[in-house]
Amino acid sequence: MVAVKKLTELPKQKPPLDDILSRARELAQDCKDERGALRVYEQALKLYPDKPRVLSGLAKLLAAADEKKLRDPKRAVQLAREAAKLAEEKDASALDALADALHANGDWDEAARYAKLLAERSPGYREYEKRAKQYEKDAAKHRRE
Repeated sequence: MVAVKKLTELPKQKPPLDDILSRARELAQDCKDERGALRVYEQALKLYPDKPRVLSGLAKLLAAADEKKLRDPKRAVQLAREAAKLAEEKDASALDALADALHANGDWDEAARYAKLLAERSPGYREYEKRAKQYEKDAAKHRRE
């Protein structure tokens, strides 16, 4: 528990962005501590509010947290839209976060559009291609309902 506490606390001086993002990923993936990762991302957002990697990382967590209480799809969409805008829709992680956040928020058609755009801009990356197909199926299904 002490190790997790140390990982979620940031020093008083502004730490390098890569260190913060690494810490958040470590908490979320290795330690399975999404709450700790959320705290780190929120602190990172205060320090680096205009960095697409911070915005998209937080958006991904809010869109797909295993712990349902942490999910906030509407905020995830807002953060991901800002990340994509700052990156001029050229950053794969920002587009990935936007597609996932839109999907989590039930914006099926727009999620499918961004997933397709991401797949087109990342030729050969099968994960993106697979997700684009799935999101298009989901959009078609919801159009019929």
